[in-house]
This record gives sequence, structure tokens and C-alpha cells, in this order.
Amino acid sequence: MRLVKRALRPCYRVLVERPLWWFLSRVKAYFLAEVGVQIEQTGQRLAAIEERLWAMETSNAAQWDALEQLLLAMFRQPEARVDNGGCRYYAESGKTRAE
Repeated sequence: MRLVKRALRPCYRVLVERPLWWFLSRVKAYFLAEVGVQIEQTGQRLAAIEERLWAMETSNAAQWDALEQLLLAMFRQPEARVDNGGCRYYAESGKTRAE
């Protein structure tokens, strides 16, 4: 059996092993080149999404700050509050809107 292996090993290397590994190396190079482009595109998309999220968070933070300032101003000046669903004039004078 060893003799057969030793006799067939050079033929196997020349006919199967070398062409097979050559082909697999070409496939690997092509695959990695294609995957590299897709990974780069995915990275760019993720960067764009991250920018949009950062902009939204900044916008939301500004809105929350403005709301906080408004609420603080309303609580500091209770006489400026709008009562009875109308303006301060109607609430102070006792008149209704229909009048």
C-alpha cells in the first residue's frame, strides 16, 4: 500500500493538488476583493446613519432644553399662566369670549 501511495503522490500533486490550490487561491482573492468593497460600502452607510442619529440627538437635546426653559419660566411667573382656556384678559375681567 505504501508503494502505491509513493507512486501516486507525484501524479496527484501535479494533476490535482497544485491546480486545485491555484484555483482556490484565485477564488479567495476574488471573494476577498468583492467582500472588501461591500464592507467599505457598509461602513460608509453606518457612518451616515451615525451622523443622522447624532444630528437627531442634538436636535432633541435642543428641544428638551427649550421646553425646560419654558416650564421653568412658567413656574417662576404664575400670574402669566393662561387660565380657563383663554387669554389672561378674559380670566381677569370675568368676561367670556362670546361677549
